[in-house]
This record gives sequence, structure tokens and C-alpha cells, in this order.
Amino acid sequence: MRLTKPRLFYFLTANHGWFSYNEIVQYHMDANEYEHIIAACRKYGDKDRNLWVKALSYFASITPIDKVKREMEEVLSSIERDNILPPLQVIQILSQSETATLGLVKVL
Repeated sequence: MRLTKPRLFYFLTANHGWFSYNEIVQYHMDANEYEHIIAACRKYGDKDRNLWVKALSYFASITPIDKVKREMEEVLSSIERDNILPPLQVIQILSQSETATLGLVKVL
């Protein structure tokens, strides 16, 4: 059996828990795996709520922002639903983006 990168990642996280939740999300960010970032936030976000904040900052940095609109909507919905950040802090994070608009936060 060949130990590919995805198999190695699964082996390390599922069997030994060698990675922190933050490192798991960062692993997917480094690979630009948008769906896996969201999946990791869904899976581990109840244990580490800052994963959603990290995802917000990451997706806000993607250019053009339309490329990750669906992901941003889910991140914003989760942040609002679970009361992770006040709206002003969300706007402050999004204000650092070159392409995010206030229309994006109408989810809040």
C-alpha cells in the first residue's frame, strides 16, 4: 500500500491525533482545499471556535472573493449562529480584504 499525502493525513489525524485542530485547518489552507477547510471547521469547530475565525480571515484573503462566496456564507452563518464574534469584529476582519464588500455580511 502506497502512503499518499491524503492517506498519511488521515492516518495521523484519525489514529493518533498528532495534529491540533488548528494545524488540521492550516494543512488544508496551505493546499487551498476550500471544501476541506469547511469540513474541518464543521467537525472540530465545536471544540475550537477560533477555527471559524481563522477560516474567515483566510477566505477574506482570497482574490477574487467571488471564488469562495459559498464558503464565506457558511463561515459567516456559523460565526453568527454560534455567536463566535460580534458583527463589528467580523467587519474589521473583512475590511482587511481587498475584494470583500459589506454586501457579503448581509448574512449577519
